[in-house]
Formats: sequence, C-alpha cells, structure tokens
Amino acid sequence: MKKTVRFEKSLKNYLKSLKTDGITPGLLLGQSSSDHDFVVHLARTPIPKENSCTEICHLKQIQNLKEEWIIDHMRNVIQMLPGGMTILGLFFVGDVNLFSNSTAVACLKKILGAVDKFVQENEYYFIELKLTPKLVLNCIEDTNFICKQFSTSQSGQLDSVDCVWNCNDWHRISCYYDFQHLLPLYVKSISNVILHEKIMDILKYVSKSVKESILLLNGELKNQMDLIKNIKEKVNERIVQNATESEAPSQIVADLYAPCGKQFSHEVFEVCDYNAELKCFGTLCSDVYLHNEATVHEAIRAIKEDIIRSLYSRLMMHCNSLMEDLSTTSAEESKIIHEPPRRVSVYLPHSKVRFTDYLFPGEDTLGTLPAKEQLDIPASNDQQILYESLEVETDAAEFYNGDSVINAISQTTEVKKNHLQYILSFGIIFSIIIVVIAILYQRLRL
Repeated sequence: MKKTVRFEKSLKNYLKSLKTDGITPGLLLGQSSSDHDFVVHLARTPIPKENSCTEICHLKQIQNLKEEWIIDHMRNVIQMLPGGMTILGLFFVGDVNLFSNSTAVACLKKILGAVDKFVQENEYYFIELKLTPKLVLNCIEDTNFICKQFSTSQSGQLDSVDCVWNCNDWHRISCYYDFQHLLPLYVKSISNVILHEKIMDILKYVSKSVKESILLLNGELKNQMDLIKNIKEKVNERIVQNATESEAPSQIVADLYAPCGKQFSHEVFEVCDYNAELKCFGTLCSDVYLHNEATVHEAIRAIKEDIIRSLYSRLMMHCNSLMEDLSTTSAEESKIIHEPPRRVSVYLPHSKVRFTDYLFPGEDTLGTLPAKEQLDIPASNDQQILYESLEVETDAAEFYNGDSVINAISQTTEVKKNHLQYILSFGIIFSIIIVVIAILYQRLRL
C-alpha cells in the first residue's frame, strides 16, 4: 500500500518562494504514523561556521552536500521537537530532478545512511528507532513536487508516495513529570566528569521509569486503540456544558504514574564513604501534539518520548555549558548554583503545532534563542514569532538563603560548618534542583 504524506497547505507556497539557481537542502519535520506522515514545518539546512552567523546552504550540485552539515542540523533541531514529532526526511529545492540521476540517487542514499546511523546512536532523542527518516521531497522549478520513500535495507529501494496539501487538525496533550521520588546519588569526588556521569545515571533511571509508567488521559485509563479526537470531544462536552466553542478546553491532560521502587534485601546494600550527595527536585513540563486520527497508543508514546528527549536535551546543554572545574571550588563557597535551561514553546508560521526551545538564565526570548536560525523561521515573520513560557525560572535566592534544602536531603548526615554545597537548579517548572553537598570529611560509617 502506497504511503500518503500530508503537508500543511501553506508549505507549498513557501517551497515555491525558495526558487534558487542550484540546490537548497533542508529537513522535513512532522509526525509519522503507519499509513500517513504529516509534515508541519520545513527547515533549510545552514552551513555551520565558527564565531559567526550561519548561512543557508546553497549548492551547485548534490555531490557538494556534506553529511556533517545535515547531521549537525539534525542534532540541533531534534532538541526542539516535542515528543511525537520527528525528522521525517530531507527536501531539496532546485532545477534538477534528483531521482532521474543515478549519481544523485547514490549521494542521497549515502546521506540517508549517515542519518540512520545518527538515529541509532541517539536513543534518547529517538525512542522509536524504526521511525528513521526515509522521505526525500524534490521541488523542481516551483511546480513539480516529487516525493520518494527510501528503504533503509541494502537494496535501497525507492518507493513513490502520495502527496496531499491541506490543513491538518492537531490535538494538544499536556503532562508533568515529578522528580521528587528520585533517590539521592552519592559520589566520592566532585568534578565536571563525575557530575556528567551522575547526570547520565539520573537520565537512565528516569528513562526506564517513564517507559514503564502508566498514563491516564483526563483522569481515565483508555483503550490503546481509542482515538484522541473522541476523548477530547467527550471531555469538552462534559466539562463546559455552558461554554462557547472558543472557551472550551483546547488540550487533554495526561497523568503519568511511575512504577514503585523495588524492594531489596539488606544483603544488597553496601555501606561506604562518600564526599557528596546529589539529588533531583522539581517537575518537568511536557507538551505534545497529535494528528487528528492518532490513537491513545500514539499519544502515550509521544508523551514518554517528550519527557525523555526534553530532559536529555537540557542535561546535555547544561553539561556543555559548565566552564569551571567543580573540583577546584574553594570551601569558602558554601553554595554554587548551576541552572540548566528551562523550556519555552515556539509558534510556527505554517502550523498550529508548537516546537520547543530552551532559555538559560539571563537570556531573553527574542535575541538569543537559536530556534529562528535552526528552524528557519522566515525573516518576514519576525514580528509574528511568539514564545510561550512553559516553565518557571528558578529562584536561586531560596537556595542561598535558608536551610530547607539542606534539611531535606541530609537527614542521615550531620552537617557542620565546613561543608560545600553544589546546587544545580534545573529551570523546569518550579525548577528541578540537583543539590550536591560536598562533605569535606568522610562521614558515613556503620
């Protein structure tokens, strides 16, 4: 059965406006299902440049396209996609039919092979590894649109797909993930390397917990094959009987229930010395969008993917931003706070779907966000770009003042005058806080 790719209607005019001499490559961004793919946004690929603004890639021929340009673009863009959204493939605008040229087809297969390898190596970005980008859209001379689906098998078969240009309906689902249940981690030394390792331990635990969790939609456990649009319509009628259509709730609320921790016998515990305790606090905000025919199963998969992808993205951003060596911090500095970025949603010019970007402390929403560059938001729409803050910025003062955090995490340890606290506050709604108390002496004993 031939697959159908549904493009947002206004994207056709956008592609026509990109007519250039040569070839312009980019990414197809949207959502995939068994029978249909939904393209909600197109992002032209920039050429990475050090210490300068990037420029959009324009090529004389497809052979000049470097794989690392596509992979680097994918690495930046995937962090901005909510769960359920993915990179569906590539598009090329130009005056050449790439599919009629054997050399160009071989080049495309090579690039898609590199793309597939990137997906396989980044499991926290791509929960469903089988949804590897396979589509290639070739826009020729403003009027001819050819879309093919590549097989990732050795045969590399090219399959035709049907292209439909219309306005798609989307359903928004919101969820929150609470980190309060995470147990503290203990380390014998503090450095950027050790911190990165322990942060990855947190990520692995959260990923496993999320994948095993149960989700309720609007407070009910739904059949996996129920349609999301039916759940939403039913809830709207029940909750707002006297409200107008414009006042009705525009989203579904999901509740995630993580599995209870395992019970261990005393034989598996080991008492040892430690110099620091690392603990996570706070709540992560998740916001996903589902196409009109999406099932409960697809919604659950999107929410879980969103939580894991968002957490991984901002943890990596935070680790990459650490400049100082934590091991050289003096004892006089009783508390040091590192705040990873918080989440904001980005309005797209051609769809009701919103993507994601992240704000570090002190950044504003217009001048510093990379979304406009990496997502290729048209310059003519600068004044129309809107950002919605999904999470509250951390108030660092409460961790510098008062002992509430210290009391919460040091119930088994007597904290004396000479102790060092590393507080890494994640800018997630009400903040995720990683608190590291570095005890300058080995305390825990039998």
